[in-house]
Parts: sequence; structure tokens; C-alpha cells
Amino acid sequence: MTTSSDEQAYYWVGIGASAGGLEPIQTLCEQLPNDANMIYIVAQHLSPKHESKLTELVQRETRLKVQTITNGIEAQPNTIYITPPKYDVRVKGKKIYLSELDSANFAKPSVNTLFVSLAEEKREHAIGVVLSGTGSDGAHGIKVIRASGGVTYAQDPTSAGYDGMPRAALD
Repeated sequence: MTTSSDEQAYYWVGIGASAGGLEPIQTLCEQLPNDANMIYIVAQHLSPKHESKLTELVQRETRLKVQTITNGIEAQPNTIYITPPKYDVRVKGKKIYLSELDSANFAKPSVNTLFVSLAEEKREHAIGVVLSGTGSDGAHGIKVIRASGGVTYAQDPTSAGYDGMPRAALD
């Protein structure tokens, strides 16, 4: 684990979603406190062929700073970081890194990749949140976060536009 003592003062929250995820992401971000000393990273499956407006759409719903991740950015508490299309996201120390995948057939960004990275780097200071989406992305990462002492949440499948990801996370 590479977490330094000053980093342990705050939590790193991974938020994963896919189909139907925009509304729950906006609702969640609207409710986030301004001074919780948490770093939020959103990984929503997005088409690599279209420009994403997710950063702007989330910013409308919160007073927290919202920004699109650039490779190697140093994370700051009380900020929501949005993963751009075509990239996976990982955490190392206080920085957030992007990696582009070659295949257009995989869901990007991978929620599992983000969650596993958070678990390995932040251990008990990692939080994973799975929202609406099809498939099971995030389910493996949820297990890894829990095994490392972190905390996990899943949207109630009955309230999700698409219940695949929340059900897989709960299972």
C-alpha cells in the first residue's frame, strides 16, 4: 500500500455506472457535501465514438468542482473526476492515470479496473458505488474493495433504469 499519512485523512470514492446511469450519477452528486474531504471518480460506460458531456451535466447538479481526468492528474479532495470515453482509470498514490484500450469492444471505462485500483492503493479508505447499468462490470471490484477493508454500495435494483450491474454487485 502506498497511502501516505496525509492521504489517509480522506476517502477515495469510485462511482461506476453504465446504461441509465446519468440520472443516478446526477442525483448522487447533487447530495454530496461540499466539505467531506473525499475524492470522487466517476467511471461510466460511454461510447468512444462520441464526445462526452458528462462533466458539464454533473457540474450542473453540484457545488463541488467537477473536471474531466487528464492522465497523471493529482487528485484533490472535494472534487469529482470524470473518466473520459475510451479510457480505463487507475489510482496510484495521489494521482489518477488513464490508459487507452485497443479494442472498441470492451466497456470503457471499466468499473472493475477502477475499483481494484482503489482497493489496492487505498485499502480501508476505498469506497465503491455501483449504479444503474447492464452486465456485471463492478461486481468483481466490489469484492476486492470489501476484502481490502473498504466500503461498498449498490443502487437498489428496483430503482435502477437497468438493474444488471447493481444486482451483480449485490450478489
